[in-house]
Amino acid sequence: VSLDYAKKVEEEPDLTEAQVQEIALKQINKYFDDLAKKGISDWAQPFVKAVIDNYIMTGDDASDPYGSFRPQDYITRQEVASVVTKALHLNSGVSDWAKAAWEKACEAGILDGTMPGQMLTREQFAVILDRLGLIDAYMDNK
Repeated sequence: VSLDYAKKVEEEPDLTEAQVQEIALKQINKYFDDLAKKGISDWAQPFVKAVIDNYIMTGDDASDPYGSFRPQDYITRQEVASVVTKALHLNSGVSDWAKAAWEKACEAGILDGTMPGQMLTREQFAVILDRLGLIDAYMDNK
């Protein structure tokens, strides 16, 4: 909320609908003027606003996602992966502390990459032990 709006409310606590619309329009125009100053083309501004407002893309500085948004920079493959994952709500559900181990286990074929937050059944654990070759080793030692 801008200082202009706060001052206006303080001066005139009972705003008309027309006054509220005028204030809102000024704020929207100011926002898009700021995007234009960052080099974002007119046609792209509503889309940039939508992806930032929905946390699909942000700038490098989390405290100022609009101010650090780099619309004219090249995008890396990992940045595209992040955008697509967020846009399609493909969050893996893997906790940060387990992410590296989870990815390694999936790459090695030990885990199938699904349902990281669900409890493991005995059957699923048996499959994991088998994939690790531990079932055969156990059976050979019997």
